Amino acid sequence: MNALARLIPHPSMEAAYFLHRQPRLLHWRYLPFHALLLLAALWALIPFGLKITEGYTRLLGAITVVVYAARLGIILRTLVLSARVMAHETTSESWRTGLNARQIVRRAWWSVLRRVWGWHMLVGLLNLGLALGLAQHIFDTAQRWLCGSPFTFVCYPMPLTTPPAPIPDPSLSAIMVALVIVLGFGLLEAALVPALGILGALIAECRRVSPVFMVIIVYGLVAFWAISVAIYISHYTAWRLIEAQYAYVYSYNSNAWMYASMLGSGAAGVVTLADGGTLIAANTLRLYGATDFNHVRTLVRVAIGIGCYIGVILISLRLAQSIAVRSGAARPVRRPLRERFAWMVSPVARAQAQTLRELLHQNRWPRVILWGLFTLALIMAWMGRWVYPDCTRGPLLRVMAGAVYGFYAIVVLRTLVIATRCFRREHEEPDAWDVLLLTGVNSRQLILGKWWAALREVWGYHVMAAFLKLGLAYGVAQYLFDAPTEVPPTALERAFYYLKYNFGPYGCSTSYGYIYHNYVPISLWAVVRAGVVLGAFGLIEAALLCAIGLISALIIKKNSAFQLGLAVFLRFVPITLCVVFLQLSLHQREILEGRMGWFSPTPVNETHTWLRALDTVQTAASTVADGGLAVANLMRWGRSYYYVRQLLALGIGLVLYVVLTYMFLRGAQWIARRRGALPP
Repeated sequence: MNALARLIPHPSMEAAYFLHRQPRLLHWRYLPFHALLLLAALWALIPFGLKITEGYTRLLGAITVVVYAARLGIILRTLVLSARVMAHETTSESWRTGLNARQIVRRAWWSVLRRVWGWHMLVGLLNLGLALGLAQHIFDTAQRWLCGSPFTFVCYPMPLTTPPAPIPDPSLSAIMVALVIVLGFGLLEAALVPALGILGALIAECRRVSPVFMVIIVYGLVAFWAISVAIYISHYTAWRLIEAQYAYVYSYNSNAWMYASMLGSGAAGVVTLADGGTLIAANTLRLYGATDFNHVRTLVRVAIGIGCYIGVILISLRLAQSIAVRSGAARPVRRPLRERFAWMVSPVARAQAQTLRELLHQNRWPRVILWGLFTLALIMAWMGRWVYPDCTRGPLLRVMAGAVYGFYAIVVLRTLVIATRCFRREHEEPDAWDVLLLTGVNSRQLILGKWWAALREVWGYHVMAAFLKLGLAYGVAQYLFDAPTEVPPTALERAFYYLKYNFGPYGCSTSYGYIYHNYVPISLWAVVRAGVVLGAFGLIEAALLCAIGLISALIIKKNSAFQLGLAVFLRFVPITLCVVFLQLSLHQREILEGRMGWFSPTPVNETHTWLRALDTVQTAASTVADGGLAVANLMRWGRSYYYVRQLLALGIGLVLYVVLTYMFLRGAQWIARRRGALPP
């Protein structure tokens, strides 16, 4: 950072001061604009108390026009404000001296965003009322079609043979979910519009045209692209549905149905750039409490919409920076990728790796004993490959689990011992810590270098433990194909069982409340997927244990036994919190009933939706205790959208490990700075 940039503690201060000198964006003297907002708010509230009538379609069209007129007015004012801010930046002294192009563009974008985000959130509230009206209209149209035609994938309109069902009022939970969706997309739109406005203003500066005209053109091109892509995807989706019209009604596994559903989700996600999430909110209100597949499609739509917004924002800001550099702004300084990860090959990391290698290779017997225990545990862990562990062989599964987690406990202790020995020389030799600090190494390089050296020494042991867990997961998956429904909450296979219901060609239900499944061979591809999941959790857990060992060695200086005890205690803290959460949030009977309703032809109660979400969170939280054994439940036969929920649990579990590792590493850096290390 140059001298002039250091004089400005907040880069957006100058642009914010310029905004305060401008006339208020939404001052009360703009009476027609505020009258339009008030009219849009009143009209958006109409669907909350109005029932479907013959003239409802015309009324819904009028509501749409008024709401989108108010939304367009806010967008235009945001674009005009962005153009004014960028025009001021191009004429100021910071354009050619001081700040670089990245800082100029980002501070202008942030200054506009701080002023206009509230009005775009108001647009989100207007979209909620419009979404409620659309949801009622969609439900009524679907009822009129389905009551006069057979239930196929393509329903042709026919005269009504039965009266349509009454339109249910959306519950408070459904409205809250839709509110979160529209407010989130409103905030994303508040970030997108200033980015497009700044890009258009810079293009206008280069081409010597009107900035306001250019920013409107840029925003119009993005909206036109979003609508065009959505229409094309919807057209292709319709043809896929026509191809699947002769399929069975419950044949969700058909490729045409799955492709068409996912493409429809993609169209709804892309069109959020133009409608601000109204269509997704309307489908959420209409399908809330329905099957898992509908909720998965909603998640896919939201994810695609968020990805489109973030992608367009980043592209716009990067293009604006490039144009600013061509116009004379300073080029931002980029650090090479090698410098960003220099701590991996720093002198601290190399010296610590050499020290650990010499220390661990002094005696070969611990490694020989460890490999012997691994061989015995390997035979027991993969016993399910040769002996089928059905419901009559429950003790065999417990023996397998004992062998696997016994070896896993040894690996955990060895990892903690190696990590705590990283500061052994600094604690035992006099003045070794002071000599290390005199080399000029900062706290970040010191902690990350030693952490990386320890991780390089222990990652292989955790891969071995993950291979044993894969064998245990293989046996548990086979066991659950023949297990009854009444699995106690304390059973090892609880997390597997809650995601297990495999009705269809391989299973049947009985009148006694038990569900049995015939033997279904587990494919090699499913085993590979589960192995990748367990391997990923094994490596990230090794990183967490190394971070715990480092912070324990910094807290307690000399006593190795106390260091190991503190490290074990810190590792058991998240495990204890996980177990407490699982016990307090366990609703076995309700979740089982919700799973039964999953395959019913009628929508289930929305309470089961929250229980299924709780089930996914429970499975993700259990990774802190079992190292990913429950999340590796990808080997059982299931529906395609079932894996989406498993991937969601996998992502949450990985995020938990990353957050814990980051917290312990930051804590170790803070302790090192307290002991005299330089700040990064």
